[in-house]
Amino acid sequence: MNASIQNKVFLEDSIELLPAYFVLAEANICHGGTRLKKAEEFLIAAYWNLLKFTSDENEKGSGGQNESLVTKKEIEVYRACLHKTFGRLFLAQTRPETHKKALEELSQ
Repeated sequence: MNASIQNKVFLEDSIELLPAYFVLAEANICHGGTRLKKAEEFLIAAYWNLLKFTSDENEKGSGGQNESLVTKKEIEVYRACLHKTFGRLFLAQTRPETHKKALEELSQ
């Protein structure tokens, strides 16, 4: 494994942290109540990491493909998991306007 990958793996904005963010968000959604805000923070962090990673990959083109530890298929799975988890979060919130957001997220 080259040095640049080793240095990036556990940084806060690392794409490899997305599965952990999803698990933490799901756990906080299950607890409900005041923990929903923490779940939202984990999902926002996951969204930001995914957005940053995909925009960085687009800028690099195919040349940066060898440095990534995740495949394009995994990126698709992360994106789907992000929508599903955001949908669950919005359903768990008691405000009426969030149910429409939940439907939008779950249908993507």
